[in-house]
Amino acid sequence: MRGRKPEPTNLKVARGIEPRGRKHEPKPAPLIGPAPDILDDEAAAKWRELAPKLEGLGVLTVADTDSLTLLCQSWALAQQARRDLDETGMNLPNGKRNPSLLTWRENVALFARLSALFGLNPSDRTRIGVQQQDDSDDPMEIFLRSRGG
Repeated sequence: MRGRKPEPTNLKVARGIEPRGRKHEPKPAPLIGPAPDILDDEAAAKWRELAPKLEGLGVLTVADTDSLTLLCQSWALAQQARRDLDETGMNLPNGKRNPSLLTWRENVALFARLSALFGLNPSDRTRIGVQQQDDSDDPMEIFLRSRGG
């Protein structure tokens, strides 16, 4: 597929753009649940750190489980490679480059790409629009919201 990726309708609406054409776009349910069993302890800890934040921002749905799983796994692999580099150094005793350096680089790059999907850095957050939730219990606020005012 060529060109830019289509922007989801809910993001267009949040930015004030009138959506055209995609009237039957899927609307996955928000993701609520524990980390998948496939994650090791370090990746599961990252899941427990990120999932509530992303749910609160309204950018995490059941359709995003695999992407968040890969994000957490790439984090854990990068951390494991970093620890190996700290212990053994960038070069092995035989003079060759430590393979953990490549593992670290690849997983940091993957983490950065996947992080962008969820708006986990400042420049990517500017590209993601989310509906702000107002949890006010004030009856007047509720009335005004229901009237669009």
